[in-house]
Amino acid sequence: MKIRAVKPILADGGHRIFVFVKVETDQPGLIGWGEASVEGKPRAVTAQHMPTAV
Repeated sequence: MKIRAVKPILADGGHRIFVFVKVETDQPGLIGWGEASVEGKPRAVTAQHMPTAV
């Protein structure tokens, strides 16, 4: 199994922005989800995966 992609998803939680990540693998149907929020700095996390998000 290999990781094909890690896609950040920003979600407005009202009082803060949550950063979730979807991890896609080379096995059909096998994905993973994670939460990667940094309080007050959502773009700091997404910038690692999306260079245009500054």
